[in-house]
Amino acid sequence: MAEFNHGIELRELTDRYLPKHGSNLGFKPSVFVGSLVLMLQGGGRSLEDVRELRYEEELMKLIDIEKIPDPFFYVVRDI
Repeated sequence: MAEFNHGIELRELTDRYLPKHGSNLGFKPSVFVGSLVLMLQGGGRSLEDVRELRYEEELMKLIDIEKIPDPFFYVVRDI
């Protein structure tokens, strides 16, 4: 599934069209969207399942993501 996401340029599209985080300490939009999509494609059913991606070291290297946001960061907040 990571190949499919790469093929449709999911990372580039999300970084181009979704708003960036307000500080330089946040994650790019593509990290949020990409990790959610991978989690759902892998059979995840809740935000807590995003944590499982951290154990997929080879996949994280392949898609060039060093760090996955904690599920806490997916909660919509007033900015």
